[in-house]
Amino acid sequence: MVLKRIGLWVRSLLRPGAVERQLDEEIRFHLQSETEANLGRGLAPAEARHRAIADFGGVDRVKEAHRDGRGTRWLADAAADVRYALRQLRKAPTFTTAVVATLALALGANAVLFSLVNGVVLHPVSGVHEPERLFELGDVVSHPALLELRRGVTTASLAGISERRMALGRGSAAEHVTGALVSGDFFQVIGVGAALGRVLSDLDDAPGAPPVAVLTHDHWRRGFGGDSTVLGQTIAVNGASLTVVGVVAPGFRTLHLGTAPAVWIPLGTWPAIAPSSMRSLSFDSPNWQWISVVGRLAPNATFAQAQEAITSSLAAAMPDWRHEDILRMSTPRPAQSAALPAQARSGVVRFIAVLGAVVALVLLTACANITGLFLSRAAYREREIAARVALGASRWRLVRQFLTETVVLAAAGGVAGLLLFGAAAKALSRLTLPGGIAGGALGLTVDARLVSFAALATLATGVLVGLAPALRASRPDTINALKGLASSRGSRLHTLRNALVTAQVAVGLALLVGTGLFVRALQHAVALDLGFSPEQLVTLAVDPGLVQLDPVQARSYYTAVLTRVSSEPGVSGATWAGSPPLTVDFDRQSATIEGYVPGPGERVMVEYIAVGPRFHEILGIPMAQGRGFDDQDRAGARPVVIVNETLAKRYFAGRDALGAQIEMSGARLTIVGVARDTKYHELGEAPRPYAYFPLLQAPEGASVGSPTLVVRASGGGTALLPSIVAAARRADPKVPVYGAMTMSDRLRASLAPQRAGAALFGAFSALALLVAAVGVYGVVAYSVSERTREIGIRIALGARAVPVLRLVLARTLWFVALGLPFGIAVSVAVGRASTRFLYGVSATDALTLATMSGLMFGVAALAAYVPARRAVRVDPLLALRADA
Repeated sequence: MVLKRIGLWVRSLLRPGAVERQLDEEIRFHLQSETEANLGRGLAPAEARHRAIADFGGVDRVKEAHRDGRGTRWLADAAADVRYALRQLRKAPTFTTAVVATLALALGANAVLFSLVNGVVLHPVSGVHEPERLFELGDVVSHPALLELRRGVTTASLAGISERRMALGRGSAAEHVTGALVSGDFFQVIGVGAALGRVLSDLDDAPGAPPVAVLTHDHWRRGFGGDSTVLGQTIAVNGASLTVVGVVAPGFRTLHLGTAPAVWIPLGTWPAIAPSSMRSLSFDSPNWQWISVVGRLAPNATFAQAQEAITSSLAAAMPDWRHEDILRMSTPRPAQSAALPAQARSGVVRFIAVLGAVVALVLLTACANITGLFLSRAAYREREIAARVALGASRWRLVRQFLTETVVLAAAGGVAGLLLFGAAAKALSRLTLPGGIAGGALGLTVDARLVSFAALATLATGVLVGLAPALRASRPDTINALKGLASSRGSRLHTLRNALVTAQVAVGLALLVGTGLFVRALQHAVALDLGFSPEQLVTLAVDPGLVQLDPVQARSYYTAVLTRVSSEPGVSGATWAGSPPLTVDFDRQSATIEGYVPGPGERVMVEYIAVGPRFHEILGIPMAQGRGFDDQDRAGARPVVIVNETLAKRYFAGRDALGAQIEMSGARLTIVGVARDTKYHELGEAPRPYAYFPLLQAPEGASVGSPTLVVRASGGGTALLPSIVAAARRADPKVPVYGAMTMSDRLRASLAPQRAGAALFGAFSALALLVAAVGVYGVVAYSVSERTREIGIRIALGARAVPVLRLVLARTLWFVALGLPFGIAVSVAVGRASTRFLYGVSATDALTLATMSGLMFGVAALAAYVPARRAVRVDPLLALRADA
């Protein structure tokens, strides 16, 4: 019935009255035919008609047909309202274009925000069957525990997954990717099929099974060119040969945002592809917790039932574990909430919250501006509306007509906003959100959820901006309006329009202040002393452990890479680092420091990094004491370490740190130098204890991270980057080389939140400033048009232009000034929410507040001055004749 009525409404919109005429004609024709047939059978006229109605379906059927007719006539009235609205808007193309453009920008921004929230928070897991029934356990488990869980739990189907860095290649070259080791039934549990070939099965995970792999659809398209003959081909994963048996369906990307596996491999393949640094870990050890458990609830099962069964199975598999730890491990989390990494959640949520506040402010500004425009437009149409009232139009009829106009405009703005969404989605796909989540992994596309949200937002916006003008216009001052006189309620209308100006100024100022804060933070961050010289530095990462190079082979590889790269033209120095500066990766370990006695409950924790010879010299990190590392600091030599100033001041207060010893990872290291503090991870970080030890004599059990080559090259390094990468690959083509970039690019990447904030606030504040200026201009222009005769009389009586100009501007500018403190209050709240990204700048920065307040007031004053100045220069005679 609903679809039928929609169809009737569309037909009535295209052909007014056609549906009603057709329906009435069908009823009359049927009843007339049946009545004539009954008369031919000798029935009386009344009986013949009664029998015809009965044959038609009874009186109820006729009444229903008439009800449908009334519903159709209501739809026809709505169609007439739409046609009338289109005619009215066609008569005012400037007004229509301004409203549609403003709504398109505001609704497009809201569509981007919704898509971001939907892709990150609400539905980050896509392409799986019934994602609401999927869950992930709160902690990782060992392989034996996974097998016990799969045997003992009947209220859920369980599978294992472990995401790892891998070297993936064909032929002699390899690239660095993220791969996922999964149990054989993983794809059956999550409900994902294959686009080509097949997905993994339990047979692939059985002992002695041939080593196979399944490619992610994106990697198949990117790395293999979408070649359908990829099935049966051999690829190398960490040096081991695997056969490609399938390509995953395109809708599924990952279960965890921030990671995008390129290849899926059975868990049983791990011993063959394990990096050399992890070969000592037994695949079946009950003490190695390395597998995440993903589950799907059985039909009619609940999360509580699943947790109870999982807890019992884990307790049986790990009898020596504490009950509290068992409960933590067995707590199921819905897959949609577990998809966002815990370490990234706070940053991502704050980023989205700030973006949501900005988008809400823009939409509020747009609504206030459009409401003001409709109020002015309603005032211009007051005589027309009064005539309709005099002819008997009801108030509801007038309100419906006005709301139809605003909804039609909002619909046009919504469609245009969805078109703008495409361009914005492309821009967002190139950004990296906090926590390293790539925008391209979010799948920001126009889908059913987005269209539904856009439709609801469009309808709500249309009603919101049109309700006040509709209610105001539906009660005109009929007598004065028909006589062409000013309305007796004009002052209330002026007050409402001026209040909307105040709101626009407040929102515009809040966005301007946000722009100023981010720009100043960006300037402060660029001028910040990093503790090293980023100019002319190039970084690239390698991981020889992925291709099973043992420690001796790895040291030879590091030396070979340094030799080849250092010989490249334009390279003045090269060295190694466990991780490059300004990355979130870090290793920390407890340490025992000679001569320092920890306080009660204190545990000395030191962050550390393994580096190569001349590291401090090449990066330009000054030495406060002692020396840097050289070629003599290698395996077999005396173990040494360099500490930073913060560590030396904290643990060697009043003592000389040089020559003292630190015990880390069971090795006693002698301090040979004290380096100046630098920025290790973030620009806004506080000084922290930090230690450096030689990469070629790393203590047993100490992590060396993903060794990164740091090169100082002439010309900024950009031009030499390809040759440096090629030289590193020539040392051993099987070792993946990845993440090649200049230190300047790395610095810009670390400033991405500040740059994105400045660009985001800048674009929206420019829009809000323009909208506010248009709003002020429209209010003053309308006010002047209403007071043209009064102004003419004042000028004719000898009033000077300046006092008249001041009289016209005074009230509007007072409302503009009233919006400034409200805007400052909002901007301070938004600034405090963005404190994490504002290096060295306070949310209440006086210079920014004063500058942006002055800019906002100046633009509003200029927008008001233009129509006011035009009014005081009018010919008094023409002004006096204007309303004659």
